[in-house]
Amino acid sequence: MFNESQASYVVGQLRHLEEMFRQALDGLDESRDNGLFVRAGYDVTPAQRQVLQGYLGQLRFLIQRFMQAQSLCDSSEPVSALWSFQTTLRFAHIAVEEMRPQYLRGYGALDSDTGQASEAFVSEVQTLLGRAGAYLAGGKQEVS
Repeated sequence: MFNESQASYVVGQLRHLEEMFRQALDGLDESRDNGLFVRAGYDVTPAQRQVLQGYLGQLRFLIQRFMQAQSLCDSSEPVSALWSFQTTLRFAHIAVEEMRPQYLRGYGALDSDTGQASEAFVSEVQTLLGRAGAYLAGGKQEVS
């Protein structure tokens, strides 16, 4: 049997393994919103996707069987999806803030038109992120 530290590590690795394959399969789904910046072209056939989903099912079976045989359990509590989204909003604020002209100048000279465009974009996005955060905090509940 694994000791407590080993068990915690192994369960974390198994969780990570399953998550990697789930995300990879999600990327094969043409109907999913993959955003503006495409990481990979959609070149999988429905038959290939079905076979790969079968492999993920087999992987999950092997993980469950191993965990049962080793008396391992995942004692972690799932995080709130809303809390996760709020955390993403906070990181987005930071990422967008770093696109202000004073930060971009560290990469070289910035002409005034580009600086103004960058500042305007950051302000617009920060406003949108703020509204989304206020909505999640129970404030204004409309999208405009």
